[in-house]
Amino acid sequence: PMPSNDRPENLLRCFEIMKKGGARIVMVLMVTDSYGFIKLVSDKMGLPTQCVKWKNVDRPPRGFHLNLLIKLNTKLGGTNHTLISRATVKPGSGLFQDPPASLSWLFDKPCMLVGIDVSHAEPGSDRESMAAVVASMDGRASQYVAHLSAQNCRVEMVHALTDAMMSLLTSFKERNGGKMPAHIIIFRDGVSDGQFDQVIEKELPAVKSALELMGYMSGSVRIAIVICQKGHHTRLVYDEAPAGAASQYINPCPGLVVDSSGGNKSIVNANINEFYLNSHAAIQGTAKPCKYALIFDEIGFKLSELELLTYWTTYLYARCNKSVSYATPAYYAHWASKRAKDLFAAGGKGQDLLDISAMWARNEGHSTMFFI
Repeated sequence: PMPSNDRPENLLRCFEIMKKGGARIVMVLMVTDSYGFIKLVSDKMGLPTQCVKWKNVDRPPRGFHLNLLIKLNTKLGGTNHTLISRATVKPGSGLFQDPPASLSWLFDKPCMLVGIDVSHAEPGSDRESMAAVVASMDGRASQYVAHLSAQNCRVEMVHALTDAMMSLLTSFKERNGGKMPAHIIIFRDGVSDGQFDQVIEKELPAVKSALELMGYMSGSVRIAIVICQKGHHTRLVYDEAPAGAASQYINPCPGLVVDSSGGNKSIVNANINEFYLNSHAAIQGTAKPCKYALIFDEIGFKLSELELLTYWTTYLYARCNKSVSYATPAYYAHWASKRAKDLFAAGGKGQDLLDISAMWARNEGHSTMFFI
């Protein structure tokens, strides 16, 4: 154990000693809230850290030790859980998907799941917005690389998306024998209905530009864009009362989907491929489903295939051993943008975010999940 305060020079000295001593990860016991300062120093030097508040050590809340261990395992490059194979295909069959037939037929060939989110400063502030783009690197969709950047205040469209995608695609090739993904499925969070056209007009060309700059012409890599929306007022409930009795509403089970198959009684938009997915079991209160909209598709998804793929991704969230409320790539992008916000609050600059992203994207045998 090494005592320190939150002064950057003291933290740097302690972390350098530990890194030279062969530490793969450092546990930091926080008596005061020094999270941003700790992460700024450790992220810049490529050393994974796990912060723990003293109050949680003194009186651990329920599930604390399990949650701590699964985060540690992920930061060390481990896989906490995978989906089970639903076929008799044996491992080593040459498929990208691992285990085979577990996630989607799209993963039989190299496939990348991408999450994009932008976090903004609190109302009234003119500080920069933080953009995060994350992408899966393996056939289990368990290891992700993140690209962080700062942009103008309150701007939702990602300015540095071309650079971000080039960095992520380069990382993908390095980890997969020089192969590019045959399919890229983008889960875009934080976009309202009125911004769908902006995503098509600004962010889609940025992704295609990254592919072209890497020497891949239009159509060689197929892209789909799915919008994830939690900011709505729709709730799904089940009435378990017998016929004629007073209503007794309960939350629906995980996996319930509502789409246009309801015909005239459907609650989804009639003009786009849209569906509601209740993917989690609500611990308290009324469950809030996530609304998904497929706004661009070169892959040729059947809506049922996209619904199932989206649902399966909610079980691959490393910080929880149950399914979560929305698609894991978008969830990871949320945490990555929050990390960028914490780094800025601790005195980080836009160049620091780019340097940190580049350092953790390198294929040097270490985990890339520093933002978890």
